[in-house]
Amino acid sequence: MIVAPQDVAHLRAAMEDLAAACGTGDLSAMVLADTAFHNALTAAAGNRVLSYLMNSIMAFLVDSRRISLSVAGRGPHVLSRHREVLASIEQHDVVRTLAAVRAHVHDLHRDLRVATTASPAPERSPGRLAWHPARQAERW
Repeated sequence: MIVAPQDVAHLRAAMEDLAAACGTGDLSAMVLADTAFHNALTAAAGNRVLSYLMNSIMAFLVDSRRISLSVAGRGPHVLSRHREVLASIEQHDVVRTLAAVRAHVHDLHRDLRVATTASPAPERSPGRLAWHPARQAERW
């Protein structure tokens, strides 16, 4: 697994932005930095299908990031997971990268459950399907 130096630089910059946002507790900045990291990771994969899929679900991803990052301590933990992912990429260790990404997704699942069980489901509009992270989390 070889990742271009400019892709590593984008990942590192997003990680530094997340560190700064965690330091101030700015949820919006954390969401933006987390989104930037994942966009950089998707770009580094060089897979057009993956890029298309990620772009098509971006609104869901931003919502889930906002919800999960609102869980106390989640921002610094995400930062730690991102560091693990980046370190494994820099060491060209595919197995370690996959393990780090799986652990990150597992944590997201857990934190979405925590965040969504603490608040009621949003009201549904008549005739309109409403996405709710608690129902989505049960499918994961």
